Amino acid sequence: MAYKPPRAEPIAIIGSSCRFAGGVSRPSELWKLLQSPIDLSRKVPIERFNIDAFFHSNGEYHGTTDSPKAYFLDQDHRVFDATFFNITPKEAAAIDPQQRMLLEVVYEALESAGYCLRDYSGKKVAVFAGVMTGDYDTLSQRDELYTSQYYATGNARSILSNRISYFFNWNGPSMTIDTACSSSLVALHQAVLCIRSGDCEMACVAGANLILVPEQFIVESSLHMLSPSGHCRMWDNRADGYARGEGIAAVFLKPLSKAIRDGDRIEAIIRETGVNSDGRTQGITMPNWEAQSHLIQDTYKNAGLDPRSETDRCQYFEAHGTGTRVGDPNEAHAIEDAFFSQNPHTAKPKSRLLVGSIKTIIGHTEGAAGLAGLLKVVLSMHNNAIPPNLHFEELNPEVAKYYSYLRIPTHCYPWPAVPSGQPKRGSVNSFGFGGTNAHAIIEEFIPDIHIPVAKAFCKGLKIPASLKPKENGIVENSRRPCLPLLISAPSPKALTAVAKSYRDYIFGHPEIPSEEIAWHSVAYRTHFPFRASVSGLSSSDMIQKLEELIKAGNCGTRAKDNIRPPKILGIFTGQGVQWATMSRSLLRASEAFASTIREMDSILQSCPHPPHWTLEEEILADPEQSHVDEAHVSQPLCSAVQIALVKLLRDMGITFHTVVGHSSGEIAAAYAAGKLSMRDAIMIAHYRGMGVNDVCGKNGASGGMLAVIGLNKQQAEDLCS
Repeated sequence: MAYKPPRAEPIAIIGSSCRFAGGVSRPSELWKLLQSPIDLSRKVPIERFNIDAFFHSNGEYHGTTDSPKAYFLDQDHRVFDATFFNITPKEAAAIDPQQRMLLEVVYEALESAGYCLRDYSGKKVAVFAGVMTGDYDTLSQRDELYTSQYYATGNARSILSNRISYFFNWNGPSMTIDTACSSSLVALHQAVLCIRSGDCEMACVAGANLILVPEQFIVESSLHMLSPSGHCRMWDNRADGYARGEGIAAVFLKPLSKAIRDGDRIEAIIRETGVNSDGRTQGITMPNWEAQSHLIQDTYKNAGLDPRSETDRCQYFEAHGTGTRVGDPNEAHAIEDAFFSQNPHTAKPKSRLLVGSIKTIIGHTEGAAGLAGLLKVVLSMHNNAIPPNLHFEELNPEVAKYYSYLRIPTHCYPWPAVPSGQPKRGSVNSFGFGGTNAHAIIEEFIPDIHIPVAKAFCKGLKIPASLKPKENGIVENSRRPCLPLLISAPSPKALTAVAKSYRDYIFGHPEIPSEEIAWHSVAYRTHFPFRASVSGLSSSDMIQKLEELIKAGNCGTRAKDNIRPPKILGIFTGQGVQWATMSRSLLRASEAFASTIREMDSILQSCPHPPHWTLEEEILADPEQSHVDEAHVSQPLCSAVQIALVKLLRDMGITFHTVVGHSSGEIAAAYAAGKLSMRDAIMIAHYRGMGVNDVCGKNGASGGMLAVIGLNKQQAEDLCS
C-alpha cells in the first residue's frame, strides 16, 4: 500500500548522545546493553548518601523509604572539566551536576550531528530541557551560612536550558520543562512545534535525572510509587512500583527538508507528536486510560494515519511501562483501545503488537525517561531488532484483560514485518504523575519514501549526491584519500584522553575505514588549542601511532591564534619521486581534482604533438602497465598532479605565500605563483618531457648528465657555440 504523506513536515533526528546505568556513555553502548540486558539495580552508593539511615520496611513511616535500590551512572557526577566550558572552579562547584552533565552530553550530541561549536554559534537554535528533580538544590540549602554566591544560577531549573544556550551561543527559544516523568517527551513535542512555526532552524532536546539526596525516595515511598524490590516489572504480576534511575540524554532536530539539504546523517524521523492531560481523576496521581487512548489516536490522526489500520499503525510500541499496580492496567487498556477496539471497521490483526519498556533495564529515569524510550526505538530500527524486557514472568491479571493483541518481548525479536511501501514505525508513550501525557510516532528514514515527502514541503529542494540513487545501482568501490587523523583538546592531559578514545574506538570498530575516521576528525570536529596528528594506511597503523602518542605523555603542540592567515610555503618537486598509481585514490574520490586532470588532458590532445596516452590513464594504470618512469610521461604527469593539487587547495581557500620548485617542479611553482596559466604550464611540461626523452646517446643509448657549473652568460654562450 502507498505511503500516506503526513499533514505537517516530519522532523529529522540528526544527532544524539546519552548517559545511563551500566556504563552507557553513548547510544551504541546503550544498544549493547539493551540487546543483552542484565540486572543493574543496586543499593544507593554510600558516596551519595547512607540509605540504611533512611530505610524502613513501612514506606509510610515518617522520614523513611522502603525502596533502597535504584539504577546509577558509573560516571562520577563530581568530575567536570570546568575550563572546557569557560566556568571558574568556584562557580562549577555551585552548579547542579545535572547542568554540568547536560553540557557534556549536548556537546557530544552536537558532534554526533556533525557540527562544530562555531557552526551554529549566534543562530536560531532552540533548547528544550526536561527535568523532574533538583536534588542538588535540596543539598545546597542545608546550610544557609555556606550558600554559594552562585547558588541561584547553579540550581534554578530555568538555567538548566539557559546555560546550554549561553555556552553554545544559541539564540532560539530556551526553556526548561517539568511535567514530572513525561518532561523530556513533552520537551520533544515543544521542539517540534517550535521548528514547524519557524521560531528556530534547529532544536536541542535534553533530559536529565541524577539521584543525590534521600528526600525524593521518602516522599514517593509514602505515596507507594516506588518499588521495594528495586525493579520496574512492567505488566508483571509481581509489579510493586517503579525503580528510580539516573540518565542524561540529548537529541538534535531539524525539519526533514533542511536535514536532507544540509547532508545531515538522519537517525530517524519524528512523524508526529502529541500532548494532553488526564483531567480530573480519582486522585491527581491516578492515570486516565481514556485520555491516554485519545492521545494515541489523535497523534496518529494528526499524522495522517489510521491507528486501527494494520498498515498504518506501529510495528513496535515503547510503553511508559513503570510497573505500578494502577498505571500498568490503565496503559495496557489505552493501547488496546487505541489500536484494537472492536468496531465494524476494525479487522482482526494478523499478528500481535510488541510492547516493551526500557525502564525494565535502566530504571525509570524520570525527567529523561521520554528520551530514553525514544533512543531505544531509534536504535531498534537501526539494528532491525526488538530488545527484551526484563523481570517479566507472569502477566498481571488486571493487564490480561487487554493483552489479547499485545505481546511483551522476553527475548530479542527481529523487527516485525513491515507492510509494503511503509517504513519501520514505532510509538513512544510517556506519562507524568500529575496527568501530562505525551506521545511520539517515529519512522525509520527511507530516502525513497521520505525524500518525496520533503520535496512536497520544500519546492526546489536540492538532494545531496550521497542520497541520490546510483546509476544501475552501482557504487564505485574506491577508498577516500589518505588523510591524517587530527586530534585536539583544550589541554595536554585532555589531548592524551582524546587519543585514548580514538585508539579504543578504532580498535573496537575495525569495519570502519581509517580514512573515514580521519575525514570526520577534519571536517566534523571542533579544533582546540592543543593539537596532534597521526597518519597511517590502515587501522592498525593508526592504532600504533596513537599508542606512541599516548606513551609520550603530554603530547601535542599548542596552536597559535593568528589574526592574519598563515604564510604557507609550497615546495614543488621534479622528476624522480613519482610512482605508479600516485593520486589515484584522490582522482576517484575528488570530482574537482579529476576535472582538472581531464581539462589538462584536453589541452594536451589539442596541441600540435599530442601524446598517445592520457594523464588519467597513467594515474589509474597499475604498476605493470604504467609508463611513469619514462621522461615523456613522468614530467608532464608530475607537473599535472601538482597543478591539480594547487587548484584543489585554491578552491578550498588555501593559497601559498611563497613557492619554490626544483627542475620540472619549477613549472608547477610558476603556476602556483600565478606566472603561468594552466594551459601554458602543462604544455611546457609536455614539450620539456618530449625534449628530455629525445636527448639520448647513439642508437638509443642514454645520454650523459649535464654538469652545472658557475658561468656567466657570455661564458655559457661560448661553451655552447
